[in-house]
Amino acid sequence: MENLKFDRQFFRDLKALLKPYWRSEEKWKAYGLLALIISCIVIQNFTSLALTQFYQNFFDALSNLNKSVIGGLILNFILLVVILIIVVGYNIYFTGILSIRWRRWLTKHYLSTWLANHTFYRMQVLHKNVDNPDQRISEDLDAFASSTLSLFTSLLDSILSLIIFGLLLWKISGSIQIPLWHHQVITVPGYLLWVALICAIIGTVFTRLIGRPLPGLNYRQQQYNANFRFGLARLRETSEQVALYRGTDLEKKQLGKTFSNVVDNFLRLIKIQKYLMFFQFGYNSTAYFIGLMSGLPLLFAKKIQIGGLIQISQAYGQVISALSILVTAFAGIATWRAVIYRLTEFNQHMNEVAHLAKEASIQYQTQDDNQLTVNKLDLLLPNQQVLLKDLRLKIDAGDSLLITGPSGVGKSTLLRALAGIWPHGRGQINLPHNAHLMFLPQKPYLPIGTLRNALVYPDDTANITDEKIQETLNLCGLTKLANELNIENNWAQEFSLGEQQLIGFTRVFLQKPDWIFLDEATSALDENNESKMYQLLHEKLPKATIISVGHRSSLNNFHQTKIHLTPENNYLRSTDDNSNKSWA
Repeated sequence: MENLKFDRQFFRDLKALLKPYWRSEEKWKAYGLLALIISCIVIQNFTSLALTQFYQNFFDALSNLNKSVIGGLILNFILLVVILIIVVGYNIYFTGILSIRWRRWLTKHYLSTWLANHTFYRMQVLHKNVDNPDQRISEDLDAFASSTLSLFTSLLDSILSLIIFGLLLWKISGSIQIPLWHHQVITVPGYLLWVALICAIIGTVFTRLIGRPLPGLNYRQQQYNANFRFGLARLRETSEQVALYRGTDLEKKQLGKTFSNVVDNFLRLIKIQKYLMFFQFGYNSTAYFIGLMSGLPLLFAKKIQIGGLIQISQAYGQVISALSILVTAFAGIATWRAVIYRLTEFNQHMNEVAHLAKEASIQYQTQDDNQLTVNKLDLLLPNQQVLLKDLRLKIDAGDSLLITGPSGVGKSTLLRALAGIWPHGRGQINLPHNAHLMFLPQKPYLPIGTLRNALVYPDDTANITDEKIQETLNLCGLTKLANELNIENNWAQEFSLGEQQLIGFTRVFLQKPDWIFLDEATSALDENNESKMYQLLHEKLPKATIISVGHRSSLNNFHQTKIHLTPENNYLRSTDDNSNKSWA
C-alpha cells in the first residue's frame, strides 16, 4: 500500500468490484444514466471548443475596433454559457443519481453477504475478521461508487479534451523551425501540442515522486479513525461497567493512545499534501504562462492576432489539464486505491468464510420424526484443540434436558453447534423438520427502537396485539414496562441483565417456539424468578422441548434428563425415573 501501483492484480481487484453491479438487475438503468453522463461530457467539451472560438473572434474584433460584430458575439456567448450551465448541472445530477443507486445496490449486496449464514459471526470465530467492517460497508462503499464515477468522468473528459483541443493546437501552431548549429534547422509540426505534452510529463513525474506515500497514509488514516470511533462507541455501550471498575483513567489513556495514531498519521498525511499542493499550484500557474508564451512566435510572425493568442491560451489550458489528470487527481486516486484495497480485503475474507462453511465437517440435516439427534460429534476450538469428543444424543419433542459442567468445558459451544453457527468440529446434527427453534443466550440482544420491536425480536412482522404483550409482561414480572411499548430507546442500556433475561422469556411466551435452547438464560435471576420462569415454560408451553445449560442445582427440578460434561471430554448421563428418555 505504500506505492500507487496499477498492476494486473489491481485491475483484477477493480474488475471484481465493478462486475456485480454492472451485471445486476439494475444494469440497464445504470447504463442509461451512464449514457446521459457521457452525453453531457461530450456536449460540454464541444461547447468549450465553441467558447474558445468566441474568445478569438471577440478579442480580434476588439483589436480591430470592429463594433458591428460585438453585439452578435455577446449573444453567442450568452447562448454558449447557458448551454454549458445546463449541461454541467445535469452532469452533476445524473452522476449523483447513479452514484447513490450504485451505493444502494452495493450496500444491500454486501449486507446480504456479510449476514448470510452468520458470516459476520464466523469471521470472528475463524479469525478471518477485518478491522471495522461497519466502516467498510457504510463509508468505503460510498467512496468507491462516488470516486469511481468521478475518476471515470474525469478521465473521459480529459480524453475528449485532449482530442478536441489537441487537434486545435496542432492546427493553429502549424510548423515551427528551430535553428541548430551550422545553419541547420529542424521543423517541428504542431509544436504547441508538444510543449503541452512535455509540461504534462514533467508535472506527472514530480507528482508521482512527491505523492508516493499517500495511498498507504490514506489507508491507515481510515483505519485509525474507525478504531477511535469504535473505542468511543464501545465505551458508551459499557459505561456502567467501566464506571463500576473505576476505569475512567485507563479508558482515557487508551482512547488518547488510539487518537494519537489518528493525529500522528494525519500530520504525516498533510505534510505530503502540503508539498504536493506547493508543486501543483506552482505547476498550474507556470504551465498556463508557458502556454501563453508558446503562442508568441505565431503572434510576432503575424500568423495570429490577439484573439488567436487568447484562443491558444484557452486550448493550451484544456490540453495541459487533460494531460495532467494524474497531477490534479493524485490525492483522490490514492484514496480510491485505498478504498479498493479495503473492499477487496473484505470480500476475500467473506469468501473464505463462505468457502469454509461449505466444507464444514459438521453436517446438518432435517428429519421428519420430530427429534434432534447428534451423532459422533466432535467440537473443536479455533486452534483445532478438541473440546468435546464423540458426543451422541437423541432428544424427542417435549423432552427437557439439562447440560452441566465446569466453565470452559464446551456447554455453550455445544448450543452454538446446535444453532449451526459454530464452524469448528465434525460429526452430524439432525434437526426436526419445520420446527420453530429459539435460542436464549445469557445476555439477550435488544435492538435500538421501540420496546415493542425489542419484545417481538426477531419477528418484527409478528401479529401480536399490545394487549397480549402487556399480559405477557405482567406474567414475567415486567409490569412497569406495559405502557412503554411505543417508546424508542437503546434498551440494552436501560435494563439490568436480570431484566434483560426476563425480556428473553417474554419473547418465548409471545412467539411460542417448539424447541427452546437456554444458555444460562437465568444466571442473573434470583432462584424465585428462575423457578417461576421454568414453571411458566412447562405450563404455557407444555409441548415444547427445553434444552438448558446451567450451573445451579435448582435447575434439576425442571428437567427430565441431565448430562454432565467433563474436561476429559467425557460426559455422564442421568435420567429421572419418570422419563421415557432414550439415548443413541
